[in-house]
Amino acid sequence: MPAQSISLLNLQVLQEAAALAGVTWQHGQPAASFDEAEAPWVSSEVLDAAYRSLMQATGRSDLGLMLACSPVLARIGILPMLLMHAPNLATVLDHIRQYCVLIQEAPEFTVDDDVDADTVTLRFKVMHHSPEGLVCRFEFVALGLTQILRLVGQGDAGLLALDVPYAPPPHAALYAQHFDGPVRFDQPEGRLVFRRAWMARSIYGADPLLYGAVLQRANLALAARRRQDGLVAQVSQVLACRLHLRPTMADVADALGLTARTLRRRLSQLGIDYLALQQQMQQQRAQSLLAAGERSIQQIAADVGFASTPAFHRAFLRWTGDTPRGWQARGPH
Repeated sequence: MPAQSISLLNLQVLQEAAALAGVTWQHGQPAASFDEAEAPWVSSEVLDAAYRSLMQATGRSDLGLMLACSPVLARIGILPMLLMHAPNLATVLDHIRQYCVLIQEAPEFTVDDDVDADTVTLRFKVMHHSPEGLVCRFEFVALGLTQILRLVGQGDAGLLALDVPYAPPPHAALYAQHFDGPVRFDQPEGRLVFRRAWMARSIYGADPLLYGAVLQRANLALAARRRQDGLVAQVSQVLACRLHLRPTMADVADALGLTARTLRRRLSQLGIDYLALQQQMQQQRAQSLLAAGERSIQQIAADVGFASTPAFHRAFLRWTGDTPRGWQARGPH
């Protein structure tokens, strides 16, 4: 599946969970705090590789189940506390979909909630880039949701079915211990089906006063995250207007009323490299101009900020695997 951006908090928790299990393992990325606003972002491919590395280090194929049960999860910023003290299960699911952007780009399930039906179905689309990553991530997400269902049912998850989108793993016998309902492997999609009556039930042990305070913090963090997303749009807009001038990060920062150091730090927190963003803008503009067919290769090279046509050729070949003229000759794209 396509990669998405995730907060480095996900890898930091992985490292801490391994330490609790007595395994010395490093995720290999810059150290991160457990604050959503401070942790940088990386590709989900990094997380998938980390799962495989940790499976090898621990010798455990049931890594996803182990991680879902780790007490370290309570340290992933605001989200776990928000879910633990939400008023009911329906609110929990809404919060996951709304606030997951604090730690990853998109939610990993959709909710089929027909008010006329007796059941609710969660359809999974977990991020993964390998068979091992699929097993680990699916177990982690599915068991995490099952544990929330148990809090709602005070021990009874109300789980009616769990469809698993892969063959039984070596540790398949453990699924009976972790999931209350029937488990079906080799299914076309991952699904979790539970009683609809659970949606209105309250979370066992939830504190309304604490929930209000945590919700306020979550909304502040979400607003900060949206401002950061707006920063990327602002940088892209400045680059789009000034590509032909070959703007440096200092030039763009000055146009935005920031210092180059501040801009570098804020882009780093989003897992974005300035030069990579600039080259992405150059590629997009070059392909658009080539498709229009109204300018020469030399003019396009200058328009997108290259000092020479040969330098543009080399960059375009690196981007697309083809020369500018070859790409243009292949017709509509």
